[in-house]
This record gives sequence, structure tokens and C-alpha cells, in this order.
Amino acid sequence: MQRRTSTEISGLILLLLKDGPQKKTWIKKRLKIDNRTLTRCLDTLAKHRLLTISDEYIEITAKGLRFTEIYKEFIQLLDKTDDGTGMRRRKKEKKERVS
Repeated sequence: MQRRTSTEISGLILLLLKDGPQKKTWIKKRLKIDNRTLTRCLDTLAKHRLLTISDEYIEITAKGLRFTEIYKEFIQLLDKTDDGTGMRRRKKEKKERVS
């Protein structure tokens, strides 16, 4: 299994928060990350005003919502992009032919 970058984890945190405020423990369990990683990502996101952290809940801001829309577009672009070798596209095509 490939390790996720802090950018990926941060994007996933914001996507989870789109459904409403969440507790830190819920986010940690949902993303299967340790407390140190979660705290570091939350601090970075709060510093950039993409979310707010209260005593009990973590909530996404309007700026964070806008960021998630851009992040989703970025991920979709990466998924559609070939790395030049055609390997990703061929694997998908092969799976489709098998079904």
C-alpha cells in the first residue's frame, strides 16, 4: 500500500468535513491515520483558514469549501492523465475487456 502525502490527507479531511462538523477522533478513524499526522494536517489547514477547530468539533470554512471543489477537479484531472507510458489506460481497458 502506498503512503499518502500530507496534501492528500488534507484534501480528504476537507472532503469529509463537507458533510458537516466532525470530531477529531472520527476523522482519525475514518482516514486511518495517527494522531500526530492528523494534528499536523489540521494545524496547516487552520493556519490557511480552510477549517476551524473548536474544543469539540472541526468545521470547514467557506474558503475550505472552495478549496475542495478545486481539489476534486485536480484529482479528476490526474485520474484522466496518462503518465506517458499508457500503462494506466491499458490496465483499465484490460479490466473492461475481461468483464
